[in-house]
Amino acid sequence: MKLNLFSILMAFSLAFISCGKDDTSGPVITITSPAEGSSLEKGKSHAVTGTVTDDTELAEIDLGGGSKITTFDSPTKHTLANVTFTIPATVGS
Repeated sequence: MKLNLFSILMAFSLAFISCGKDDTSGPVITITSPAEGSSLEKGKSHAVTGTVTDDTELAEIDLGGGSKITTFDSPTKHTLANVTFTIPATVGS
């Protein structure tokens, strides 16, 4: 069974965290791959590329499953490369 990319990326994007004391707006997450409208198969791993930017500072990018990025290209921008996201075989687990 395949899932719509939008559903998966929404769940994936919720795992990102941006923290700064005076930060009132969330980060901007741009996913460039997989392409919009793609279907991703449950139980499989998929490469994800894109960028994460914030107007004040990035503190942490939480990829889920205990995986976090804490070193960035710059204080306000990071390019996602070599990131793999596994879709659970059973949604909701």
